Amino acid sequence: MTRMQRLALATVFVTWLLIVLGVTVRVTGSGMGCPDWPLCDGRVVPRADKHALIEVAHRYLATVVSLLVLAVVVTAWRGYRRNRAVVVPAIVAGVALLTQVALGAITVMTTNHPSSVTAHLAVSMILLASLLLVAVAAFTADPRHRVRIAPMTEGFALLAGATTLALFALMLTGSYVTGQGAGYACRDWPLCNGKSFLGGGDRLADIHALHRLAAAAAGILVAALVWQAFTRHRRNRPVLTAAASAGGLFVVQVLVGAGNVWLELDEWIRAAHLGVGALVWSALVVTTALAFIAVRRTGDDGLDRDINEASTRPHSVRESVSAYIGLTKPRIIELLLVTTVPAMVLADNGLPHPLLILGTLIGGTLTAGGANAINCYIDRDIDQLMTRTRHRSLPSHRVTPERALVFGIAIGVLGFLELAVLINVLSAVLAVSAILFYVFIYTMWLKRTTVQNIVIGGAAGAIPPMVGWAAVTGRVDLPSLVLFAIVFFWTPPHFWALALRYRSDYAAAKVPMLPVARGEEETRRQILLYSIVLVGVTLLLYPTGGAGIVYLVVAALLGAGLIRMAVQLFRSKDAFPVMKLFTYSITYLALLFGAMILDQAARSFV
Repeated sequence: MTRMQRLALATVFVTWLLIVLGVTVRVTGSGMGCPDWPLCDGRVVPRADKHALIEVAHRYLATVVSLLVLAVVVTAWRGYRRNRAVVVPAIVAGVALLTQVALGAITVMTTNHPSSVTAHLAVSMILLASLLLVAVAAFTADPRHRVRIAPMTEGFALLAGATTLALFALMLTGSYVTGQGAGYACRDWPLCNGKSFLGGGDRLADIHALHRLAAAAAGILVAALVWQAFTRHRRNRPVLTAAASAGGLFVVQVLVGAGNVWLELDEWIRAAHLGVGALVWSALVVTTALAFIAVRRTGDDGLDRDINEASTRPHSVRESVSAYIGLTKPRIIELLLVTTVPAMVLADNGLPHPLLILGTLIGGTLTAGGANAINCYIDRDIDQLMTRTRHRSLPSHRVTPERALVFGIAIGVLGFLELAVLINVLSAVLAVSAILFYVFIYTMWLKRTTVQNIVIGGAAGAIPPMVGWAAVTGRVDLPSLVLFAIVFFWTPPHFWALALRYRSDYAAAKVPMLPVARGEEETRRQILLYSIVLVGVTLLLYPTGGAGIVYLVVAALLGAGLIRMAVQLFRSKDAFPVMKLFTYSITYLALLFGAMILDQAARSFV
């Protein structure tokens, strides 16, 4: 092995030990064993106390990790300056280390506040991942000691990335469970106090049950990843080994998690739980990195050259920024945010704190933008064929596919972190669920296979009101489900109107949108039916207690206008300008949710 390879592996191992020791500090209650920082009770050598010794050992090991990370950064810069795959994650590791040191001090000063503890763990996982990427790059780039990876398609790489993101969310929810003291709120396993879903009104039980639901979702993705590795990529030994390791370790992680409950949260079992979790995380990061390297080599072999090569034309900073913003589909994000703020107003029975609104909107923008950017990456082949989309950033070669994907994943993760740390974990998990549903259920599965693509896929765009509601209440209540249903049933008539206008585009791209698969007459009929159902659903917000009479009147009037246009479209057929309905549907949604705010304002004056 080269010096860089040995250094990277050693740094990864010691960083993992630091993470395990860090969780030991938490589970043994040693976080305040040294109430000051960086000394311990004003002393370099601590007193002979269990908690003080554990905390100081954690700090000293952190010093060793700091020196090793510094060595990685220097070595990467001196020996691999032209290799971005090595230099960039090395620099990220250095930044993550500095952030981690600052968060460690903040955690002590805030006496282990759950949010600061969760953020501390999040950055430690980013640090570990960055070092793993350095190691993978060092082993795959060096011609003398190169790991051989066979070319592969992007689907597996995307699945690996989503699984890694899901595990990241799982680990943060687990950290939040511990920080909130909810580790034993569910006294049985796999159920939670005899229930299969949330804990039945008990806040701590709900937090714990949410973590288990996240574990179930992550488990499904891990199982799918391992299955794909064994059935389709068996000859790619490095990828297969990493994926199989992740699967095996995840099973161990589940058993250790069950042991947390069965053994009533013995502190060493709890430390092992996160230690194994960090190993699962490491295996998934390596799997994802190797898979994307294999995808890049697929492009190098010329199998997908047309859509993997971007124009070499130089771009100004302004053009580059515009291209990346375009990946996020700002107009779609505007609609999503329009539904988020009114949901927060309803949940609060008034105007929430401006910082809470701002934080939720920032997180929602980042997660939605990340999902849209990943969607652009996956759909770049059909976007080239459609008149409506061929000028987007990827078909016009203003951004390379690889950078678009990295950008989408990065801002999606950043949005999750922002929501989890500054708002609450439930809102963050809901936002990530929207990303996963939009990317894997809608974009990769439904869109190209079934006429019901936009109907089922619309669930992803219906989650933002629930995110807003959860940001205020920390729960998912009946009115938030009605808000979800409103956006869910609004999506088909809205999008089918656009699909009627661009039917030839979807036909050329072989996307089975309703006008292509069932014809224009059936599409007009479905638009009318869904419009009627939508108006009925909007009125449900009144009896469920979410809104008052002002909203009811406005909803009825707006709904009458929508149904009238849908009837005209159905009867007049091609004589009715379909984009008129499409434009009205946007105005309809904005005014409908605006009426919720107006209704709350009116009720506050009564």
